[in-house]
Amino acid sequence: MKRVLLTGMNGQLGTFIRKIGTEYPDLEIIPRSREQLNLAELTTIQEKVLEIRPDVIINSAAYTHVDKAETDKELAMLINGDAVGELAKAADAIGATLIQISTDYVFNGRKETAYL
Repeated sequence: MKRVLLTGMNGQLGTFIRKIGTEYPDLEIIPRSREQLNLAELTTIQEKVLEIRPDVIINSAAYTHVDKAETDKELAMLINGDAVGELAKAADAIGATLIQISTDYVFNGRKETAYL
């Protein structure tokens, strides 16, 4: 059975993933809310991921207030940038796959080469 850590469990995407996850009995979805895995607390991310030791991490958590992100740039970058880097480091440390979800506000799909 594959263990799947799902961040942002209470958001629109996280709620949907939890719902369809029940259709896959070979997956153990381990949902985490902001209170359980706060991406704004960078120093705790790796520790919490290592406790769970998932095979896959699906990051559906994000700073999604697009207009507010223009004025609250530091928090938006912390959640949507720095925290994702910490998730990637934690995934690498345990050999897990990280699936990062984004929007067309960030990645519009028009780039013809890989995003680095």
